[in-house]
Amino acid sequence: MQQVEVVGDAPSWAMRLIRQTLADADVEDIQNPLQRVTVEWNNRPRYLHSDGLTYNDPKDVIVINAGGSHKDQVWVVLHECVHAIIGCGHGHDKWFFRYAYPLYLKAGITPAYFVWRDAYYVAALDVADEMGYTRITGRLRNMRERYLRNFRKYSKENAQVEDDMKGFKLVGKLVLPQGYPDV
Repeated sequence: MQQVEVVGDAPSWAMRLIRQTLADADVEDIQNPLQRVTVEWNNRPRYLHSDGLTYNDPKDVIVINAGGSHKDQVWVVLHECVHAIIGCGHGHDKWFFRYAYPLYLKAGITPAYFVWRDAYYVAALDVADEMGYTRITGRLRNMRERYLRNFRKYSKENAQVEDDMKGFKLVGKLVLPQGYPDV
């Protein structure tokens, strides 16, 4: 069990979850053990999904952009904790997902949800297959090309989308009517 100081402005439930997850971290080859993690929490209630970033160097910082879904907030908190625990050299490789998936299950997140949220990464689907979630991964693999096309479809660089969006503006991943205040 590690002693990690966690400071920041996240809601109390998130701070407890982060402290407990980091304290229970079980990594055999941890080169730079965590000593202090700073959590930055940004509320974005108009977005359904959350996202986050973890910086391991020079300071350990977890940034959470919290959307409106509590389940998704829990998923992102755990996802970013795994980045802090295993370090920045792994990104979203199989080792990352082999560590993350048991944490998601322990928190009560269903495999259908967390595999879907991680489906952007092929390594996530491979690890889910290893864990026996082949029905879920089969569907997601079949949908992957459409998923990636739709993800790109809403980017600003796509001229056709900009033509289709006359009267709207893109703020992050949210499409808003022109004149609507920015998020």
